[in-house]
Amino acid sequence: MEEDLIIGVWDTFKGYMPEKNRETAATHYVDFLIGQEVSIEVLESVIGFDPHLDSAIKLVLDDFNEEDDVDDLDTYYEDEE
Repeated sequence: MEEDLIIGVWDTFKGYMPEKNRETAATHYVDFLIGQEVSIEVLESVIGFDPHLDSAIKLVLDDFNEEDDVDDLDTYYEDEE
């Protein structure tokens, strides 16, 4: 999915939801995008467009980075044996 489409869909729908629901909606939207196999790099390129979307993307990036740290740690301990 292209960056322009991601932004366009979010921009269209956020206008129909109350401000108090946008953070949750952004999180669900980003989860949906991940489920559609949108790459982390594409999500990173969308940061800066909308603060709610930014927060949701950063949560995913934090989770992704934590998983990488665990994988790196597992590899380290496997090498030690």
